[in-house]
Amino acid sequence: AVSRSPSIVVCSASIQSPYKLKEINDTLLYNGDQLRLARRDHQTKEGTLKDRKRTEIEVYFDSIALNESDVEEVEIVGDQKFLTLHDAEKAKSGEAFATNTSVKSVKMTHLGLQDDFAQMFGDAIANNTTIERV
Repeated sequence: AVSRSPSIVVCSASIQSPYKLKEINDTLLYNGDQLRLARRDHQTKEGTLKDRKRTEIEVYFDSIALNESDVEEVEIVGDQKFLTLHDAEKAKSGEAFATNTSVKSVKMTHLGLQDDFAQMFGDAIANNTTIERV
């Protein structure tokens, strides 16, 4: 009965069967996701939905893109905060260098960068004359 209920999001029970336990856990996760989506939809309709707070690494690349910081060298090697970014945000970080006039050196390794990042970064440095070393 628990695994068929669309409204239960928390369940405290001793279940012996691993199959039943997985089935109940999957149902609870699904119900929780549905509840979260319903709340988000309601907040959107009411106009009370807040944007998520940008992470420290996103703010760093935003400041590079807006040319706000006097950063001359960007060195990010295997940074865990960068690795947690979605692929779209990683690609967007490559684009940040297009308008920057203070960065002269960029070293970004062991970050699992994809083709989207490479394309945007390549387009950015093609127009940027201040970057001397990559």
